[in-house]
Amino acid sequence: MNTGTVPPVCCVVLNFNGREVLPDTMESLRAMTYPNFRVMMVDNGSTDGSVAYVREHHPSVEIVEIGENLGVTGARNVAMRRAIGGGAAWIHHLDNDIRADPGLLTELMDAALADPAIGILGSKIYYHAKPDLLWYAGGNVNYWTGMVTHRGIREADDGRYDRIEDTGYVVGCSFLISAALVERVGYF
Repeated sequence: MNTGTVPPVCCVVLNFNGREVLPDTMESLRAMTYPNFRVMMVDNGSTDGSVAYVREHHPSVEIVEIGENLGVTGARNVAMRRAIGGGAAWIHHLDNDIRADPGLLTELMDAALADPAIGILGSKIYYHAKPDLLWYAGGNVNYWTGMVTHRGIREADDGRYDRIEDTGYVVGCSFLISAALVERVGYF
């Protein structure tokens, strides 16, 4: 696929003292198959050598050192402004302790491009220590009680969630959002 024909995506890894988990995360992102993405790590003032590790072992990763801990929303806002300013049409937010499937971004972008009304997408998420068990396969919101529940939580992934469907919410450890939506509704 010609990278000029697919929208550019910026994969943003939010980091705070994640030196121990970053190797798996960065290697998994390096293996993703989507043809037009870059990786940015936004560091919330780490003191554990995270930045030095990424700089040495993953020199293609753009590093944004905030210098202080702005929290999740502050760091995500810094990242989105930088990603959109750099031409990203979509931003894929990821926590620093994930292992992405090589086809993750391709699958998300295929779904995003299939319906122009889509502005945000989530992915199935598994337990790190038990990768055959789902942690999230969509979410339900009970507007009467205010309770939210993850679909599929603690269930084996038997394929019943292998479809694109609306969800009540997406979780922050892996979600894809369009720059157009951010520009329309604002930042966190």
